[in-house]
Amino acid sequence: MTLGNCLFHARKKCGFSQEDVAEKLGVSRQTIPCFEGYFISGMEKKKGEVLK
Repeated sequence: MTLGNCLFHARKKCGFSQEDVAEKLGVSRQTIPCFEGYFISGMEKKKGEVLK
């Protein structure tokens, strides 16, 4: 399971909306789907490979 999947499922399990999570993290609501989508798409693997 990717980090994006973990974030998404944890948010849903806790019954939080994207807006709830964004408020708790101090970011805009639009940021949360970017986090979830970015990590779900597997981009974290590509970025990690670039950083090595």
